[in-house]
Amino acid sequence: MGLFSNSNSYAQLAPEPLQPVHPPLGLFPQFTAQSEVTLQIKEKVLALGDTFYIQDAHTQQNVLQCDGKIFSLRHRKSIKDMNGNLLFYLQNKILSFPQGFTGLAADESQLFEVKSHVSLTGTKMDMHFINASTQQPVALDLRGTFFERRAEILLNGQVVGRVSRQFLNARQLLADNLTFYVTVAPGCDIALIVALCCHWLTERKTRTNETVSPRHRLAGNKSRDSKIYAVGFPLPNAKLHSIC
Repeated sequence: MGLFSNSNSYAQLAPEPLQPVHPPLGLFPQFTAQSEVTLQIKEKVLALGDTFYIQDAHTQQNVLQCDGKIFSLRHRKSIKDMNGNLLFYLQNKILSFPQGFTGLAADESQLFEVKSHVSLTGTKMDMHFINASTQQPVALDLRGTFFERRAEILLNGQVVGRVSRQFLNARQLLADNLTFYVTVAPGCDIALIVALCCHWLTERKTRTNETVSPRHRLAGNKSRDSKIYAVGFPLPNAKLHSIC
């Protein structure tokens, strides 16, 4: 049964479509979703640091990459497009309360700021930035539960992003702890939503101590589709694809 299955069981589980956002929301107009988009966020196995591959969940084409540096004091991550162009850095704020991180351009100027409020069961994140399309300040809110493995991203109460594991079947859920899916509303900046999600996944992994299962890590990685290995490494001949 594929991702495009129209089975009754899937239809019953499918959430309501996300409503379009107008004016467009974000910092990078080239990454504005033209329609509702679901992305797969998968941690790179055996990577030193929090490194994620971000792909279109339906086509499995690479969209973005989040590279983490394990030996960085501020746990800096870089968000790049698939041509290797840097969009921004994610950098933890040291000795700040509440905890949080900032998004920095290549020249180290601040693009956005996120404050995190973490409890034993979940997290709340508030992202603040100047919207590129209106030049007005905007706040996004992420509300997540670590153990239920889901989160929502809201703009003034409107859901503009959902993080879940709904694309995985029961067998995959047992084998792969660190693959998630984020659905982005039309009119939203995919790169900005991904930044929030990657930080939430890193926080979640730290709090729940989840890792990729040894069976999945050492299974030989023989299973592959047309674009990626089972553990998330892109094949050498994978074509770059823009979903915007």
